Formats: sequence, C-alpha cells, structure tokens
Amino acid sequence: MSLHDGGPGAVLRHELVLHDGPADLLDLVVSYVAEGEADDDVVVVQGEPTFVDAVVRAVPDGSRVHTVAAPSGARHPARDLHRFLILLNDLGAGVRPTRVVNQMPTMTAAGWREWRRYEAAVNVTLAPFPIRGTCAYDSRSVSDGMVEDLLATHSHVRTAQGPDLNAAFAGFDDHVAGYLRSAPHPRAFSEPTLSLTEPTAAQARATVRQLGTRAGLDASAVEASVLATSEAVANGRLHGSPPVVLRAWVASGRVTVAVSDTGTGPDPLVGLLPQPSREAESGRGMAIVHHLLDDVHHRVSADGYTITFSVSCGTGAAEAS
Repeated sequence: MSLHDGGPGAVLRHELVLHDGPADLLDLVVSYVAEGEADDDVVVVQGEPTFVDAVVRAVPDGSRVHTVAAPSGARHPARDLHRFLILLNDLGAGVRPTRVVNQMPTMTAAGWREWRRYEAAVNVTLAPFPIRGTCAYDSRSVSDGMVEDLLATHSHVRTAQGPDLNAAFAGFDDHVAGYLRSAPHPRAFSEPTLSLTEPTAAQARATVRQLGTRAGLDASAVEASVLATSEAVANGRLHGSPPVVLRAWVASGRVTVAVSDTGTGPDPLVGLLPQPSREAESGRGMAIVHHLLDDVHHRVSADGYTITFSVSCGTGAAEAS
C-alpha cells in the first residue's frame, strides 16, 4: 500500500470537515455543492436522509444533486466503499469532474478500527479519478485519537474560511503502516472450543462447517464462515510463515474463528483494496470476506499475524446481494 498506488503522482483531493451538528455542516458544505453545480461537475451527497434532503433544498438546483440516503446504523466500511465505486462508475465519475459530500456515520471506539482504514483506502482507490471528496464528521463524537487518524488521511481540511492544505497528511504512509498493530480480539482472552495446527483449507472448511451447525447458524451464515475460513487458512499457508493455527469459539448463534501464522502480515488496508497484495493474487478473496462479514479483525504483533472474524445468524444473506 502506498499513497501513490493509484498512479504516478496521483493524490486524491480528500477534504475533512469537522462540524458541530447538522446545521453547522449544512453551512459548511452548501457553497461547495453550489460551486460544483455551477462548474457542471457531477455532485454526490451521501448521509442521513434529513441531511441529504436539506442540502438539496438549500442549493440553486437540487435536482442535479445525486443523493444517497444512508442512515448511520446501516453503514459498513467495506460495503460503503464497494457500493460507492459502483455509483461513481454509473455516474461517469471517471471522466467528469466530481464532487462528493459524505456525511460520515456516528463513530464508536469499536467501529473506528475499520473506518480509519476506510479513509486511508479511499485515498488509494479513488486517486486515479477526477474527484474531490469531502468527509464530514461530527466533532462531538470523535476522540482526539480519531482526529489524529483523520488528519493523517485527508489532504485538506475545510472550515468556514474554505479548504486549507493539511500538513499532517505528509505522514500518510508511515501512519497507516501501523493500523494492524492493534489489541487482540476480545475472544482471544478466553479458551477456544478447539485449536488445529497446520490444517489444510479443506480440513478447516469441514471443521468450521460442523461448528456452524452446532452453533445453530443458518445456511447463509455457515457458508460465510466457511468461505472466510478457507480464505484465511489458504492465505496463511501460501503467504504466511508456519505454523498456521486455527482456533474457534462456539456460542449459541455465533462462531468466532482466528487464524494465525508467524509471518509479517498483509497490507494494512487488506480487504479494502481489490488489488494484488499478500492475501491473494487479486486481493478479491479477502475483499469478499470484508463485504460479507461485520466483524473482521486483523492484528500484527511480534508473534506474527492473526485474522479473527465472527459470524452470527443472518450473516451473508443481505450482504451478498
């Protein structure tokens, strides 16, 4: 992963807005959207339905704004990025100048691990396109640590005075390189239901399928857990260092699986960039896992690399569509 993976010298115009609530946010972005309309740019506004509607009403020609109503509780980093790339392609954003306002969901400490990776991945994924992206966060729901991550992943900061270059963005690569050096998954502190050393992918699939049935998972959840396990074990055996160890925890309606090896771990944006990297020649396998599952946890430590994921009833059904 590098800031310039999108092409020689390609750097996304990626703006950060920190606001104090919906009214403040509206004041900060309406002129930006109106300028886009005047320049005949493609304009996309995504966020809470009430915010999207307010922007449409506030600009001179709201009918020209492409809106994406996205309630905070329905947002998911990998699926958001995937669906947004499809939308941009449909709108011809690859050839026409495009402005995006993205009202980000309310952040929690637990969810931030993946959302900060999302913000980093946006810089790489969208760099080849003529896009100006503005990500808006409610300052009342982000911690100092979150703000540090946001400053490291946005080239500009927009205030009431307009956009300014962000000096902290110069450290993007070094900052993001540490994103997988995280705390263990909470399940790691309890005794696993089982542990297998150096299983083949076929053995791992069969084992997790049995555990899913035992936990009472529905068919789509069982298949999601089997797919994720197969990817994790195959990646560990192909790209990691032995031994590959599979651990699993079973509870009613839930299975958690951890696959470890002693290697150095994948790209810090693993699963968000469908491009060549450690996990597969195309990167699509782990991208699919992130698209299907809500709880995927990557960790690199002195002992090696561990991917942990949890699957519950209903996983893999709506997400697969």
